[in-house]
Amino acid sequence: MTTTTQYVAPQSSVYQEWDQNETEAFVPTDRQATIIRAVQLALDAKLFYTDEVRAHCAATLGVTPEQAAVGAARTEGGTFGLDVYYARQYLSAQTKFQAERVALLRLKPTEGLELGTLMFNDFKRNTGMRVTGVSSDSKEITLIGKRGAYTVTLVCTAKQIENAIDRAHERGLRKQNFSQAFPANS
Repeated sequence: MTTTTQYVAPQSSVYQEWDQNETEAFVPTDRQATIIRAVQLALDAKLFYTDEVRAHCAATLGVTPEQAAVGAARTEGGTFGLDVYYARQYLSAQTKFQAERVALLRLKPTEGLELGTLMFNDFKRNTGMRVTGVSSDSKEITLIGKRGAYTVTLVCTAKQIENAIDRAHERGLRKQNFSQAFPANS
């Protein structure tokens, strides 16, 4: 594998430098972006295990044995391993944020939107579900419906609604899955 960019070790604590890496507001530095690109290349190569991803990144970034040894006594993979770990967390979080944005764009939640039967990850059937409120940033959606004889009020995200619709469809409780009920081009 050819080296695309040389690895540069963090100037401060690796923990502090990657603080908030799983938030939407996190903006990687140029140094972090280089590591993130290397991790993405490893994941694109269908590597999964931490050791494989770290080795691929080390080859991509030209990590020297001296750089690899920094912090290795305290942490498996040392400081470089932590950089790779946090970069992978960042990519995973960004994938989740993107999935949430896509679900929100398709659902377009508004007060009064009828959702029908939903099944969340507790596998309980919730019927007659409808939207009763949407937070100002649309990240929290309040629903009301029935669970047996009881009226339930739930607060969830658009992605959770997507999963609940798909789960209910898989169990034969709905005619349409999320993609059919809320097509991308609608």
